[in-house]
Amino acid sequence: MPIEVDFENQLSAKKLSDSKVVALVRIYHKKIEDSGLAQNTRFTKMSRINMITKRLYPHLYTTVLAFNIPDRVEKKSQIKARAEFNINRLENREEFTYNEIINSIKTLKESSHYYDLVICVLLATGRRSSEVVARGYFDKSNLPHHVLFSGQLKTKDEQRDAYDIPVLGMTPNNLIQVVENIRTIKDYSNETNEFIASRTNAYINREIIKIIDKPNRHITSETIRSIYAFIAYRLYGNPKISEPVYCSRILGHKGVPTVFVNNYNHIYCSGVPNSNESEETIQGLREQLDKKNNEIIALKTEIASLKNQIKKH
Repeated sequence: MPIEVDFENQLSAKKLSDSKVVALVRIYHKKIEDSGLAQNTRFTKMSRINMITKRLYPHLYTTVLAFNIPDRVEKKSQIKARAEFNINRLENREEFTYNEIINSIKTLKESSHYYDLVICVLLATGRRSSEVVARGYFDKSNLPHHVLFSGQLKTKDEQRDAYDIPVLGMTPNNLIQVVENIRTIKDYSNETNEFIASRTNAYINREIIKIIDKPNRHITSETIRSIYAFIAYRLYGNPKISEPVYCSRILGHKGVPTVFVNNYNHIYCSGVPNSNESEETIQGLREQLDKKNNEIIALKTEIASLKNQIKKH
């Protein structure tokens, strides 16, 4: 059971005094801090603890945050450490291949397993897990190989317009059907985002590791967003638009695209055909098809001629 789910069970089991709630939050923060998990994962879990407290005991939220804010010196140290961490990631990017990603999508979309289907849509669209499971809407687009996406999370309560996003490894119609299958298997539409995250994220990350993990690679749903953006830019990006700007747009970020550079640009995917190569391939296939059609027409003419000869005899 995820630690934040255990915390929520403890907190909602009975009415607790304010002091006991604060003490319980401290205990679970300490458990997370001592867990040995990666820094980002620890921060995420502690944030979920705080959000659960805000939902059940809203008047204590400021108090809970107060003992989780570092002093100025510690904060500067954390910023420096974070900058060094990002530089190291950019200098030592994790490598994937285009074929392994596309083949994973094609295999997973045929599965009947819930988390296989969720991961399939994550890989194909780069959305967040809660958007795939319940919050996002995927509709037909006027652009080829795209869907119209709405229902984005993390907008700070701002209503975002629907926007076009590329679909990798399957047709837009296939994607829409897979999303419908996911929500038929499990309906989370009436649950909170925190509840959905607590019920799905750990399982998704565990299944991702089974599907595309290799030694020395750390795979999470955020890694998948990076892979998606990397491939999508090379397949559908406009060369007049820089990669950070394009990727920030399809990932739903607003403003200066530093978020993409800092958080997502830490992977490399080899073997991705660029858009020019794709057009050349399509043109070549069209020429081959025209040649085959001409051969078929010639054969049909020859067959008709032979039939006429047979009739005359």
